[in-house]
Amino acid sequence: MITRQTITLLILTMGVFLYLAAFEWDRKPPPPPSLPSLPTVDIAQVKSVELQRGPQFFRLERGTDGWDIVQPFKYPAQESRVMALVEALAALRPNNHIPDNESGSDLAKFGLDPERMTLRLEGLATNHVFRLGKLTPLRDKLYLAASESPGIYVVPIHFLQTLPREMDHWRDPRLAPLGVSRARVDHLTLTDPAGPVLELRRNTTNGTWRITQPEPSKRADPLRIRQFLEELQGWTAKQFISAESASSKEDMGLQPPVLKLRLGHGTNRVVALDLGGTHTNQTGFIYAHNPILDTLMTVSRTNTLDLLKQSPWKLFGDRQMINSFKSNAVARIDIHTPREKFSLAQNPTDNTWQIVKPTVQNADEELVGDLLFQLANLQAQSLVKDVVTDFGEYGLEEPSTSVVLWQLPTNGSVTNKMMARVDFGRVDPDNGLIFARRHDENMVYALDGLELQTLPDQHFRLRNKQPWQFADTEVSKVILTLKGDEPVEFSRNDLRRWSGPSGQLTTPSETTMNKTLNALGKFSVERWLVQGDDKFSVPTFGFLDTAERIELEVKQSGRLVRHKLHLGAANLQGERYAATTGPDGQMVVFTFPEVVYAQVLKIYALLPD
Repeated sequence: MITRQTITLLILTMGVFLYLAAFEWDRKPPPPPSLPSLPTVDIAQVKSVELQRGPQFFRLERGTDGWDIVQPFKYPAQESRVMALVEALAALRPNNHIPDNESGSDLAKFGLDPERMTLRLEGLATNHVFRLGKLTPLRDKLYLAASESPGIYVVPIHFLQTLPREMDHWRDPRLAPLGVSRARVDHLTLTDPAGPVLELRRNTTNGTWRITQPEPSKRADPLRIRQFLEELQGWTAKQFISAESASSKEDMGLQPPVLKLRLGHGTNRVVALDLGGTHTNQTGFIYAHNPILDTLMTVSRTNTLDLLKQSPWKLFGDRQMINSFKSNAVARIDIHTPREKFSLAQNPTDNTWQIVKPTVQNADEELVGDLLFQLANLQAQSLVKDVVTDFGEYGLEEPSTSVVLWQLPTNGSVTNKMMARVDFGRVDPDNGLIFARRHDENMVYALDGLELQTLPDQHFRLRNKQPWQFADTEVSKVILTLKGDEPVEFSRNDLRRWSGPSGQLTTPSETTMNKTLNALGKFSVERWLVQGDDKFSVPTFGFLDTAERIELEVKQSGRLVRHKLHLGAANLQGERYAATTGPDGQMVVFTFPEVVYAQVLKIYALLPD
């Protein structure tokens, strides 16, 4: 039951609540008046920037190739640093604004009479001037006045970090900012006080590069030239030296320079750099001069002078012993080694390969592909001599090994044209390298001896790695021989069932037999090792010790063909030696796939005890 006292208390409580709501509670303050905005900077429209700091005056202009410093000197500018300032001004937002009626006429107390610095941005349509004053008492903000905007702004100071302490900080430090000009460079020269050291020239017709100095002219590697031009764009100045503080050019080793580097396109000079003596106080640095911009600087010795003082061939020489070619354009390969002369020919219709000399037999497409890849990547380690009158000194008058590539007939011709020939001579005892030459040059190169060791020295090393091919259903007889036992014969009857010494095989045994024959009919040699009937008795291969032999009679196309497979020992790497008679009638030894040998062991279990 609600009493009168309770009602009175409720009324008093309600009254207090209404009083507090009306007079005591804080109300939401009105929003502050909006600050007038700074002038809008359109980044894309800015074409020049001026900085005035006391007597110092800098001007930069944007051209088609980027930004340039035009006052107090002319030099390419770092675009990223100029744009960082422009972008910072475009993003600048005031923290406060002091109207003219509050700032009064005493601009000096804000550091604006005179101003500490003036920034002027010139655009295609409008210009903006920003006058920078002093820092606020807490030194976290700055007073700033802007053209066409009355009053004084209080702005964050972070944009000051984009201002240069001196104009050298905005110079482009790259010694050769080629840009799009890199692709047009068609000659490069190096000169020392004695005369030309190196000259590179690009043929305007076919685009090939040649080292034309020192004579005789040599092939140049376009990839090495391209890499050098890329590295060149990464060369930077450590320090710029003003003309007022510089020593004489003689003292800096720049008159004459130790080395002059010039790059050009036609008659236009694209890059010019003079390299001088070692800096007295900076280890590893040398003096340099850009004659195009008449600028002195210090640069790394390792990246410049030491690099360029290498031999011209080491810097830019083409190491390829055979010019680039397409595999399907090769008609024939002739290889002459101390052991054999043999040849391969490509069928132009289906691009398959055959060994055509000393016997005709199918070549292995994978092995020939590996050979062509090796020849395409045959590279010299060094240029031994560029003018040779006596090739006999290098064992090249009568080379020990030669490889010749012939091109398919073109333009109505009926004869093959020589694509390339590489001759190999004697081994240099000082370093183990082998002397070699190209057919189209009178120069001698040195190659890694492994290049010759891995070339096939006999035709059988390139023959088809499948010594035969048949289906298990084509096998009519199997004869298994193990050491100390008589040969055991298995034959298939007209009902296609297998029988052995103990009668007809069970279904599981027949399945084992057929799986083994299927594996034997499809296997590929892992590696061809040696050829010759005398190799069969070599103890290493273990054929006489194991005396394992599998003889197969196969009916194909109405003909009965006999295959004989000898299985020997395994080497330390677990590879199984095997041998058979090759298509030229000689015994050939190879490594046998272990997975197939594991299947062969299963048919040994079919032999009687």
